[in-house]
Amino acid sequence: SQGLGQVIAKALSEAGASVVIVSRRLDACRAAAEAIQAETKQPTFALAADVTQPDAVERLFSEVTERVGAIDVLLNSAGLNKRGPIATLSVEDWDSVLDANLKGPFLMARAFGPGMAERKWGRILNFGSILSYIGIAGRTPYASSKAGLLGLTRVLALEWATSGVTVN
Repeated sequence: SQGLGQVIAKALSEAGASVVIVSRRLDACRAAAEAIQAETKQPTFALAADVTQPDAVERLFSEVTERVGAIDVLLNSAGLNKRGPIATLSVEDWDSVLDANLKGPFLMARAFGPGMAERKWGRILNFGSILSYIGIAGRTPYASSKAGLLGLTRVLALEWATSGVTVN
């Protein structure tokens, strides 16, 4: 509903795709969807879901496929960053960043990827960071989550390589 995810959603809509905007905040999803649809004239939908929760992702999968059918492209762009020296970070800080940046893409890929593989075509894009490769002091949860996301992306790319699904 914002940032790079919104920009890419608009670009896909401009290319003729039907788009579903998802975030935890339905108001933000609706605003983004309405703006994109008004500009591109392509069907654009807004749904609220917390992608860190398995039940919410299952519900989202059902709602999305009911509204628009099979999904060909999945953008995992939800992200969170909590900064500070490790001594000042709480377990809750760690968990919230890992949940948003790593668990969410895992759950979304697990929900939408198998259908892509069955249809022999799909694209999954996980939003990484330079911190997938390097560390910066004060970014323990974020750098760890993005390094994990890089590993998840590589493994899924190998798992689905022969099924016409690319994961980047």
